[in-house]
Amino acid sequence: MIYEIFDAQKITLNNFADQLSELIFNGFRTKFTTKLFSEATAKNISFVLAQVLSSESSKNLIIARQDDSLCGCLFFANTDNRSLYDVIKQEYSGFMKFKVLLFFAILEHKLANNETYIEFLVVSERYRKKGVGTQLIKQCQNNVSTKSLTLYVASNNMNAINLYQRNGFRVQITQNSLLTSKLINNKKWHFMVWEKKMKIVTTETISEKNIIETKKVIFSEQVISVNIVKDAISGIKGIFGGKSNSYSEEYAKGRQMAIDQLQKEAEKIEANAIVGTSVHYNQFINSDIMLIIVTASGTAVSVQ
Repeated sequence: MIYEIFDAQKITLNNFADQLSELIFNGFRTKFTTKLFSEATAKNISFVLAQVLSSESSKNLIIARQDDSLCGCLFFANTDNRSLYDVIKQEYSGFMKFKVLLFFAILEHKLANNETYIEFLVVSERYRKKGVGTQLIKQCQNNVSTKSLTLYVASNNMNAINLYQRNGFRVQITQNSLLTSKLINNKKWHFMVWEKKMKIVTTETISEKNIIETKKVIFSEQVISVNIVKDAISGIKGIFGGKSNSYSEEYAKGRQMAIDQLQKEAEKIEANAIVGTSVHYNQFINSDIMLIIVTASGTAVSVQ
């Protein structure tokens, strides 16, 4: 099985547009035909979408293929690429255009900053339960440059919810929509989010990643306060079976706090990685209080 970003110039599958059209129709069939469209019209809309997507090198269409068979696909949108609404809005006229735009408008999601949105994921029936959906999601996670990857899923679609949860998504909010309840018989929706973990390394480069922009050197500092007398008493208790928080735990806590703050500083300037990361410790004792000062620094960069 091959998973890749679709490129009309490089990928030649027999009847690709027809296969894509069938996938889209099967994925949207219930939503299409509940109230707004006949099955014939739904097939036509699927065909139009497939024709548009297959005629260009769509950077936001990921496909799974085996030999000449299209096994599944995932279409996503971000600020650099077109949404389904953008794709379809020029293709119809008159009352049909109104109905088509209404359908895609109620499904459209307004993107936040640094967000990529999954418009649809469809797997051919013969290739289901073979890990194709998981691999399409992972391919998307590896290719997006934004911090978060999001989608809406109907609350009664437990198979989809479980699939996304297995791949690191969580339900952020649950919403009710009277409009979608009337038009596509789905009132309750989960908004699910996956957040990319920022690459933070001590080296000046990142394996298998190209640095496309160096932002700037960033810093963070955290101060941890330790009561020496109290900790010493806890240590004595520890000898006799009590519980003691060691200094090493305080250092580790300070280090994690400094790294977390460093990541926030990188996110502020829209970096997605930090290279040359270093952490330094200093301590000062004043009476019975010891202050552990943890300083972290690194270079915020953007990587592909």
